[in-house]
Order: sequence, then structure tokens, then C-alpha cells
Amino acid sequence: MGTLMFVVTSCVSQQDVDACDINSGRPFPVALAGCDALLANPKIDQTNRARVYTHRGVAHLQAGHIAEAEMDFARALTIDPSLLEARQSRAIAMVYRGNATHAAELLDDLFVENRMIPQP
Repeated sequence: MGTLMFVVTSCVSQQDVDACDINSGRPFPVALAGCDALLANPKIDQTNRARVYTHRGVAHLQAGHIAEAEMDFARALTIDPSLLEARQSRAIAMVYRGNATHAAELLDDLFVENRMIPQP
């Protein structure tokens, strides 16, 4: 079996961040290693750091690692509380944990904030 290597450069591009997204077809170990490498890069800006935490959280969520996913979503939201994907994914993690009521409240807030449903 070959060795998987990620090269951390001095600059983190949008393409680098997207490369660790498990939804781009990468298997969990590859997506996770890519996210970890990017998070270890001191040159990553806060916007991309929040996106990488979200990508890693989604990878953990899809692998059934709910606690790890929740931690990554919390980290992402600490950096950028408005990050829609992290907020939605956090609600999904809450459903998996059996807290559907709180998840529904979070999603209702998102819908209202983003004008997805009319306000009363």
C-alpha cells in the first residue's frame, strides 16, 4: 500500500480547502488527512480554517463520529458564527445525538435569518 502525503505550502488556496471536502468523493481517511494538514498550516486564514473545520466535521459525521463532528462544528462556529454549512451540520449532529428539538430550533433560526420562510 502506498504512502499518502500532503504537502503544506505557505499559502492555502480555495482549491486546497475544497480538496479536503468528503463530499468531493474522497474517502474518509483521505479527507481527514487533508483537513488535518491544512489545520496544521499556520498560514491558513480564519475564513478557510472555519471551512476546513466544517469539512472535517462533515467527514466525521458521515463516518459516525458524532462527538468529533460536534467539536469541529463548534470550532468552526467559534471562528465564524454565520457559517451556514457548519450551523446546518451541527443541527444534523444534534439529531443523531437524539436532540431533535434543539436541532429544529436551530434550523428554524437559520430559515428565518436567511429568509427561507416568511416571518410571522
